[in-house]
Amino acid sequence: MKFFVWMKKIRPQQIEENLFLGSGKNVLEEAEITLVCSEKIYKNYFKKHKHEVYIDSAGVMFSKNKDKIFFSLKDKPLSKSININLTKKIINYIDISVNKEKKITYIHCKYGVNRSVSHVFMYMIAKKKINKNSFKEALKEFKEKFYKYAYPIFGWKTMLKKYYPYIDFLNK
Repeated sequence: MKFFVWMKKIRPQQIEENLFLGSGKNVLEEAEITLVCSEKIYKNYFKKHKHEVYIDSAGVMFSKNKDKIFFSLKDKPLSKSININLTKKIINYIDISVNKEKKITYIHCKYGVNRSVSHVFMYMIAKKKINKNSFKEALKEFKEKFYKYAYPIFGWKTMLKKYYPYIDFLNK
C-alpha cells in the first residue's frame, strides 16, 4: 500500500534542459511534446480521439497537433516481447525533441517508475550523461542525481541489463 501512496505524489521532474519525467497522474502543462509510454493510456486516448489521430506503421500514435506521441507499452512484459526497435525509436524521439527541436518534452507512463523511466535512463546512458561500468552503478547514479523514483521491473529491468550500455540506440 505504501508503494502506491508515494506514486501519487510524483510530480514532473527536470532531468536536463527541456526534458522532464513523471507520471500520468501529474502532467506537465507547459510541455510542448509529451511522450506517453503506456498501453492503457494509448488505448483510452484512441477510444476518445480515434478520428483525430495518426498511427504509423510501427503502431506509434500521434495526436492531431503532433504534440502528443503515444507508445503502447506493457507495464510487465517478458523481456523477449519488448520491441527493441520501438525502444530505440522512443529514445530517438527524446533526443530529437529535446536537443534538435529544443522543445520542452515530458515523458511519462501511468505511474512514472518503470516504462518511461527505462527509456529516459537508456537515453541518458546513450548520450553519455551517465558513465558507469555496470548497469547497477548507472541505475544507482540515475536515482541519486536525476530521478529517485526509478524502479524498472520485470522484463524492462531484464532488457535494461541485457543491452547496457545502449551503444547503438541513438541515430548518429
